[in-house]
Amino acid sequence: MTVLHRPEPPLPEVEEPTMRRCGHYIELTEGEAVVLAMLAGDLNSVRIADRTGWSYCAARRRLQRLKHKAGPESAPQVVDVACHTGLLVPPLAGLRTPLPPLAVLSFRAVAHGRTNRQVALLRGVSESTVGADLAAIPRVPSP
Repeated sequence: MTVLHRPEPPLPEVEEPTMRRCGHYIELTEGEAVVLAMLAGDLNSVRIADRTGWSYCAARRRLQRLKHKAGPESAPQVVDVACHTGLLVPPLAGLRTPLPPLAVLSFRAVAHGRTNRQVALLRGVSESTVGADLAAIPRVPSP
């Protein structure tokens, strides 16, 4: 039996890595900053043009300059780089309605490893009350 050996494919040539400017050093024009904020709001060039009153070409040109300055090739990557470098800082989230203090107490106890039953015994209430308290706390979607 003859075994044929295929020649190994040549390794691809890799270019020397290039340094890209970090977000802390990027100087944005006012228009580019507006485009970046609207990209973070998941708007595309057409919607950015509609909201700002710019032409589509003007919005697209600002987006292209922003991509050139930030380094990435796609709009979501631009927003990602801006967030990671501190150029774009999302606002702090707030609750629409304040949480009841007992709901916070129940949540903290459960977060520290206690069961609903243990929390109910500690507080002197029923398990369904603890469940209702925990249901009042909004859920954050997991990534």
